Amino acid sequence: MEIREAQTLADYAGILAIDEVVWNDTNAPVAMQKWPDAGEFKAAMVAEGRRHGVAVDENDAVLGYVEFSSRFPSHHYKWDIGLGVAPAAQGQGVGGQLLAWLQELARQEKMHKITLRVLGTNPKAMRLYERAGFKKVGELKDEFYLDGHFVDDYLMDWFVD
Repeated sequence: MEIREAQTLADYAGILAIDEVVWNDTNAPVAMQKWPDAGEFKAAMVAEGRRHGVAVDENDAVLGYVEFSSRFPSHHYKWDIGLGVAPAAQGQGVGGQLLAWLQELARQEKMHKITLRVLGTNPKAMRLYERAGFKKVGELKDEFYLDGHFVDDYLMDWFVD
């Protein structure tokens, strides 16, 4: 497995394919945007300053991705992230390796911290983030109403050394 920054249309198509099968109304607070093709998705991500690291296998198939960006000019010192791993690759260390890659990139690019939000319906992801050194710093009780239930939302962060 190799981890690198997304570059090709195939990388972006792989990200979209993961999004299609990973996110649903039980684990995503908003509907995922549907893109007509990988080219439009890539163009929009680049225009918005949203970068992606991808984990690819020996055939360059995308196993997982981490999206990272600074949402506002005053956030230029930090990245907000999202992570997705193909179901067939879950439990094989892909998510942890993507986070380690991103943490090293954050050091190289002199970032101050990385933040994320994770729903209470996703305890596996919370454990993954905690193993990578992220700490829970906030809890929004009953923040979303998904699939007939109120769901808590947690804020986590990791500070660069």
